[in-house]
Amino acid sequence: MSRRVIRILAFGLALALPATAGAETLKASHQFPGDGIDFRDVAMRMFAREVAQARVGLDIKVYPAAQLMRPRAQWQALGKGQLDLSLLPFHYGGLKQPALQLAFMPGIALSHAHAARLNDSVFLRRLQDHAEADGVVVLADIWVAGGLVSRGDCVVEPEDLRGKTIRASNRYYERMATEMGAAVAEIAPAEIAGSLAAGLIDLATATSDNLVQLRLYEQVQCLTAPGDHPLLMIYEPIVIARSTYEQLSQTQRRVLQKAADKVETWARDAARAVDRAMVEAFERRGVRVVTLTAEQAKRWRQLAIDTALAEFRAANPSSGALIDLALQVD
Repeated sequence: MSRRVIRILAFGLALALPATAGAETLKASHQFPGDGIDFRDVAMRMFAREVAQARVGLDIKVYPAAQLMRPRAQWQALGKGQLDLSLLPFHYGGLKQPALQLAFMPGIALSHAHAARLNDSVFLRRLQDHAEADGVVVLADIWVAGGLVSRGDCVVEPEDLRGKTIRASNRYYERMATEMGAAVAEIAPAEIAGSLAAGLIDLATATSDNLVQLRLYEQVQCLTAPGDHPLLMIYEPIVIARSTYEQLSQTQRRVLQKAADKVETWARDAARAVDRAMVEAFERRGVRVVTLTAEQAKRWRQLAIDTALAEFRAANPSSGALIDLALQVD
């Protein structure tokens, strides 16, 4: 599925969302561009369309691009019942429920295929239990992959980080980098391109969509693309406030879940399509593109286990069993 197809689909969805007379309107927020290109916006609008077409007295109004509230404010708003629905990085709930940080941790989800198996695992059900305790119910499992860009030589082995300055996606990816002798720069996403251009950083990690949206292909010589062994995987599900969910009828709940199941199936293919479109965008600009082999991926995972996951386990002993459950998923 190309980005052009995703854009056309999103346009069609926007035209197909008339309000139903007398229906209750639920507010759905997300932080991603509402331009009909970002597949997460398309996913949320598809979900809203499916619910509206069921005619069970529910309409969903989607507020993209953080129009309704700041990105990290969404989780607290869901827990307080101030927001009905969102598609958001699950680790935003890690402030109150530290275990949820495992949804964006190196060494946990290893690929799109592995993420699909995690969806059916005890590990993810336990994470979702933590979210429900915080007032947030998961409806659709969605995973997003990412890569690493370099101003110089390609990065495929952990040792390739040595002597480089990196803007990593979070402190746990930073922990892996420093272990291998890299320096870390704390830079906002909007500043990545400028920092690469100025030589302030050599490397940066980001999701596939963000790598394109930030036009990083203009500043780098190499892209380590997700391929079959992504360096970065992040869980970004569609969620609903538990207080909102509990007020719905059984019929309405079934409609929501049916819509979520349809979107989840679509999103699995769409996320891979985004990875491919990202590679095409970089290759068109003459950027060299590489991917990890299975053996290289094993070395990156062992580094994650020895550093990031070990640090998290020490700081959050109660989450140790969760890490073990995740590592048991082949």
